[in-house]
Amino acid sequence: MSLGEAISEGSSVEKILLHLNGNSNDDSGNGYNGVDTNVVYSKNYGKFNEGAQFAQSNSKITIADNSALRFTNNFTVSFWMYTTDTTVADHSYIGKLRVVAGSYTGFIVHRYNPTKKIGFVIFKGGTQLDDLYTTGDTYANAWYRIDCVKQDNSMKIYINGMLNNSRTCGNMQYSTEPLYIGYGYTSAGADLDEVRIRTRALSAQEIQKEYTNSLGRFAIL
Repeated sequence: MSLGEAISEGSSVEKILLHLNGNSNDDSGNGYNGVDTNVVYSKNYGKFNEGAQFAQSNSKITIADNSALRFTNNFTVSFWMYTTDTTVADHSYIGKLRVVAGSYTGFIVHRYNPTKKIGFVIFKGGTQLDDLYTTGDTYANAWYRIDCVKQDNSMKIYINGMLNNSRTCGNMQYSTEPLYIGYGYTSAGADLDEVRIRTRALSAQEIQKEYTNSLGRFAIL
């Protein structure tokens, strides 16, 4: 393990922990390992040690659906992202989205390129959704730590350890689709590292501490 890489909170809370050091093995303790499609691993693509490049239109890591990944409330999705591609209208980073007969369930985290904003979208069944976008842009050729938090009736997005935007929201309906890393309904067109999904809502203080500690600065709660 390298400096900056996360340690699992334990399999009851940490559902997915991918260091992406040459593979998509899950280090949460659950063993929800991924299956790779056109994913390239290298230290050139990692924030800490190695990372994964999702450069092709069908690049993705697929993690099979199971009951532990069918959460609907109080969860946090965290990852590091670096992009150079600004040619596609939308890039999906993490998604568990299901569409059946016009009814949408699950969630996605994506970047809408014309505005360069990070979006966190939860789907509530039918055509109902709640979406939240960052207030500032994210630019190519820079690493960003992104944390998306769903807690009860609120959604929040943190960028580099700081709260960027929040809103009220409704209840998410769970999806039975696989969990996709580097994909949602479009490709990521980015490098990703340190992907985590936890079934609890991290506080602002915890997110700031994780961001600071990952860079070797060591915050104290």
